[in-house]
Order: sequence, then C-alpha cells, then structure tokens
Amino acid sequence: MATQTTPDDSVVPIVSCDIVGHSATVDIQVQESRIAAVNHIVAEAMETVGADNAVWASGGDGGHVIFCGSGWQSAALDLVVALRRWSINEKVPLRVTAHAGPVRFLAGADGRRQPVGAGINTAGWLLSRGPAAGVLVSRAFRRAIEDADLATRVVFDCERRLRDKSGQEQHLELMSVGEDRSAWDDPTEEDRRRLGSAERTGAGWETIYWAKRILQIDSSDGEAEAAIRKLQRRHLGYLRAEVRGQPNPFFEHLTQTDLRDVILAGQLVERAYNEYVCRTGDGGETMFVILRGQVGVYLPGRKGDAASLAQPDFIHEEGEIVGELAFAMSRRRTADLVALTDTTLLTFDIKELKARLPADVWTNVRAFMRARALEHVGPRVQFLGGNDNSRPLARAGRSWEHIRAKIEQHCDLIQIERTRSTHFAYDLVRDAYRKEDNQGRNVEGDPSTGHGAYLLVGGQLREATRSEPSDLDRRPLPESEGYPLLWVNLPGTIVLPKREFHIEEEPVTVLYLRESGLLGLDAQQRDAFYRDLRLTAASCFEYDAFISYNGGDAEAADRWQSALKDAGLHVFRDVPRTGEEFPHRIAEAIRQSRALVALVSPHVMVKPETENWVVREINAHRYYFDHSRVFPVILPGGNHKNIVSGYAPIKADRDEAAAMTRLIDELKSLRDGLREPPYSLTEKPGAPHAFLSPPAE
Repeated sequence: MATQTTPDDSVVPIVSCDIVGHSATVDIQVQESRIAAVNHIVAEAMETVGADNAVWASGGDGGHVIFCGSGWQSAALDLVVALRRWSINEKVPLRVTAHAGPVRFLAGADGRRQPVGAGINTAGWLLSRGPAAGVLVSRAFRRAIEDADLATRVVFDCERRLRDKSGQEQHLELMSVGEDRSAWDDPTEEDRRRLGSAERTGAGWETIYWAKRILQIDSSDGEAEAAIRKLQRRHLGYLRAEVRGQPNPFFEHLTQTDLRDVILAGQLVERAYNEYVCRTGDGGETMFVILRGQVGVYLPGRKGDAASLAQPDFIHEEGEIVGELAFAMSRRRTADLVALTDTTLLTFDIKELKARLPADVWTNVRAFMRARALEHVGPRVQFLGGNDNSRPLARAGRSWEHIRAKIEQHCDLIQIERTRSTHFAYDLVRDAYRKEDNQGRNVEGDPSTGHGAYLLVGGQLREATRSEPSDLDRRPLPESEGYPLLWVNLPGTIVLPKREFHIEEEPVTVLYLRESGLLGLDAQQRDAFYRDLRLTAASCFEYDAFISYNGGDAEAADRWQSALKDAGLHVFRDVPRTGEEFPHRIAEAIRQSRALVALVSPHVMVKPETENWVVREINAHRYYFDHSRVFPVILPGGNHKNIVSGYAPIKADRDEAAAMTRLIDELKSLRDGLREPPYSLTEKPGAPHAFLSPPAE
C-alpha cells in the first residue's frame, strides 16, 4: 500500500473499540485470543472497503478504524454490529464508539498512514466515556448515518452533553442496532464494594482510603465509621519490602478509640504522578500518611548529573509518614515532596487536630510530635547526641537512641500563640507551658516548673538589642539545621541570662528539656551534659563583650571597640542618652554579655569606689555570675590590683595591637564554645542596689 500524506484536514468517520479490564486479565493466552479476535473483525471490515480506504490505528487492546473513502456508512455499521456480536457471544465487555471529525494523515515511522487532528483526539476521549454494554456515538456521526438514509437500521436515544478535554461541549447519544440495546453504565458504588473487600482482607490503608471517600460525601455514614472503628493497629504496618510489617509510629501508641478519632480528623489529598505534594520553604503545619502510591523526598542543594538528580534522596510508600518534622515543630519544609505515582495521602493539620481531638487523644498526638522532634534535633545539638550520636548523653555505654527514649517523656513542644506584641521572652514561654501542659501534671504548684533548657526549633527570632542606634544590626538567630539554645535555667548547676527577642517569623516553637529528665541520667552523662551545655551557651548572650571605661578614656574606648567590631565581635559600649535612666540599661547589658572588658587607666585608679563606674560595673558582673569572665586591659599608667583582683590582666601599655589580638582571641574562644561563658548557680533578679544608686557626689 502506498503511503499517503494529506496536508489538509478531511472529515472522516472513526469507529473505536476498547476491551474493558484487559490489562487486569492475568492469563496472557486469554489476552492474546481476545486481541486476535478484534483484529480479525477489523481486518474484515477494512477488506470490505479496500485497504487504501481504511486505516487501523491500534491501541493494544483495541484501537480506531478510520474510513477514508465514500460510501463508508454501511461498512461502519457492519463493523459496529460485528464488534458488539463478538462482545455478547464471548461475554467480554467491549466499549464501542463512533465519531466523525477532521483528520489529516502523516507518513508514520513504519511507512503507514498516521492520523492526527481534532477528529482522532475526540475519538480517543469518546472511547473513555463509552459504556461497556453498548455503542456511543457523537452527533456528527449520527448526522452522517442519517444523510446516507441508514438511520432506519438503528435507534439513537439517551443523549448526554459532556465536555471533552478541550472544554468543548459534545452531544453524545447511544446507538442500538436490532435487538442489541445500548445502555449507559450505571453509576458505580465502587467505594462500598472496595471498602468491604479491604475489610475482609485486613488491608488497613485501603480501608481508610475507601471509608474516607465515603465520609467526604456523608460525614455520618455509619458503614464507613464502623470500618474505621474496627481497624486494628496490626492492620496499619508499613508495606515497603525493607520495612514491611513495622508499625506506623503515629498510630502505634493510640488506643482503639484514639485511633478512630485521629483517622476521622484526617483529610484526603490526592496528587497525580510527578506533582508536588509540597516544596522546600512551604509552611509546615500538616503531615501526611501515604494511603496509596509513592512519594519521593528531594533534599535541597543536590548536585550531580541529570540522571542522579532525577533520583529522590528517599522514597516512601503506603503506610509511611512524610512531612512530620515540619508538622511537629511548625517550621518550614526542608525538602521537596513529589508524587512518584498517582498518590493519595491522609493529611493532618495541627490546628484542626488540636481543635477536634479530645484532650487525652491530643496528648498522645503531642507525644508522637515530641518524640519525632527530639529524634531529629538531638543529633544536631552538641549537648545532646551530637552529629556522631556519641556526645554527651551517649556516655557510660549507652547509645543516644537509648537515652532519647528515656528522656523524651521529659520534653515538651511549646508553640506560642499569636498576640498583639512581637516581644518574645522566657516568661511568655513558661506561661504557655503552664497553660497547656500536655501530660496532665499539676505544674502551677511545682517549684521546678520552668527548670531546664529551651531550644528554638520552629519560627525565627531576632535580637532585641540595647546598643546605640548606630549599632542596631538586629541579627536574626540562625535557622535551617541549627537549633539555637535560648535559655538555661537549672538552679544549683547552671543559670544563664533570660535573653529577650523579637518574633521575626511565626509560629514560634520551642523544645523544652525539663530538669526531671536530666536528673534521671547517670552521673557521667550528667557531667558531660552540663559541660557541653555550658560550652554551647553562646546564643544565650546578646553581646560578646561589655566595655567598661572611664569617661576620660573615651578615645581609647573608641579604638578598642572598633578593633573588636572589625574582628566580627558584638560589643556593648554605653553612650549616655538624654531622657533615659541609663543604670538599668547598663545593668541588663552587663547581664547579657559573655565577658566584661575593663579598661584600667589612671583615670580609673584615682576614682573612689563609690564614684567609680568601672568598679561598679565589674561588681555587677560578679553579682550576676558566680563564675565570671572579666578581662582587665591595662592602659598606659594603669594598675588593676586595687580595681579588680583575681583576673590575669592584658597589658596594653607597650604593644596595644598585640594586646587587642590577645583579647580578640579570648573573646572568640568564649563565643565559639572553646571556653565556658559566665554562669550562675541561682537566679539573680534585678540589679545590685549599690549599682543602681547614683554615685556619691
């Protein structure tokens, strides 16, 4: 047959067929015999009109016959009758459709004619709407039959108007020939049939899927609720081969009643293949349990060739949880989640769960969130597991995983609700913990309430600096994989300043490690924990250094401040402001500084103690910190012995540049956790009275 190429569209008739459920037939011989029979019927029809006047576009388990010449109507009707007769006799459901529309032909790769155009596109869509018990035709095909005076052989009825893939309305009708009456497929109740099948086979994730589909339409459907109520945790294990049968940790510790309440609170979300579930940087107040399909996790910052980048970093399947870290800590997503198949997820929104679940069920959900948060945060925090899971709690022969399981019940996730103020302070978090204690404890009368360590795990804060306006850099605390330490309040061991912040991004979530969990550790573990905690306490201070100086040494103070700032250190140096009671501000800045740098000169030495601000500021530092960090810098002519004793001086009377370098190294050691910062054993409220009282005249 010669290849024909038509540059222009021609309106041609198209008869299409498709075996229903063909790919689900397991027996390959059955598949072969059915396809052979359809091919034989089509071949006879094409022979009737001549090979040059018909094109067969095979679709595997069916296809399209395009008639190209005139007088095709009888041949098309005969083909329809033959296909329907075979379907009825062999009891094989077969969709049969017919359409007439514009098509052009190109030379295909195999040399045969290949149809393209709106006609073949509509025919393909029409086939997806055809019933398994009859023939569906378009209005264009009906008119062609009527124009050929063949309408007396058939019956057209049961019109429907449906939109095709392009959004165009198509007028469709059923066509019956003789006693073979066509009928639209009945609306299915597939949901209930599949729900019953899933229940009988113990397929927990499928049970949830079909029950939730029914409940989307009728939220009080008794059959669907009963199916969820009867679910057992043993039905909710992972299905992926590597972890098959392992329990889903979100459902593992729920009672039967709790399990029902939590599942009913979830919502179905469906994504097609290769669609994003969520993107890096998206808000993270929901988590997902995969009911059907696969989800790929793509971490940011990936490098490599196209082939390697196409592979996800992790793949999760039915029954597994994704997105739970952002959910638990209410932080932004740290990875892209992509549907690797058509995927259905059961999603949980933290606010909706809190509002809908009974208090005891919400407590169990929070226990899961707390455990997940600690599991993730621990290896990334030096004073917990450390990045090699060996420090410091994994001491005395205990693994970090063992210790984590022991202390997680002594942890809490505290989320701060929105208020008019963006001020963020220790008292705000402590009060939020008291308001919503999720363990049912009576915390109001407990003297240890608030004792422990606090880490920022969600949201973003920035410094509430007290520096002069020219020094207002207001740096945000680090986020991403860093979980900065906000406060430490462990009386008798280590108490650090209660630094204050401004909220930069909400919601703000804090992981609170209660003192009760730390007291349960072995002695070696406690010692290691407290030591590393002190070394990690840099973020608990606002300033690297407080510069104390006499007004007569302002020029020297300028030089030292500039040198420290040029080295990247954050320095407080007071400049009195009109209309502000400066002693309170100075006292708080001393409390918020890791070190006090005292510039000792003859101006300082000649001042009596009651009038000497350098001495008063040193005394304030020593009042706040039982373990203090004072660096006396001896300027030319100065002597520190009568000003501050017990601290090795830095002599700047001969080589000021070398002295500056030494001080910078010392301060960076404190900032970088190479040396312990100042700390106290008890809470030191306010400021020493002698400091706040005005100097003697």
